[in-house]
Amino acid sequence: MVGSKPGQWANTIKVKTILNINYVFYSEEICQPGLAWNGTACVNCSVDMFKSVEGNNVSCQSCPANETTNGQLGASKCGEFDVKCMIYDWLT
Repeated sequence: MVGSKPGQWANTIKVKTILNINYVFYSEEICQPGLAWNGTACVNCSVDMFKSVEGNNVSCQSCPANETTNGQLGASKCGEFDVKCMIYDWLT
C-alpha cells in the first residue's frame, strides 16, 4: 500500500475480530393455582375448570360432576352446584 508521501510505503494489517456470545435468557414465570402455562404466559383456567397447585407442568382440569366454579375464571377449586343461588340470581 502506498503511504501518504510519494515513495513511502506503509504496511497494513487487517485484523478481524469476531466475538460470539451465545446465551439463553430463561425467565419463565411459575403459574399459581387457577392459572395454567400456555407456552408464553400464565392464563386463567376457563369457567368450570380449575388448577389447585402451583407449577407450569399441570394443566387446568374439568370440575367433577355436580361441581362448578360458579362462572369464575382462574379458579383453584370447584364447589358444589348451588341451585338456590342460581334461582336467586335468575329472579333478581
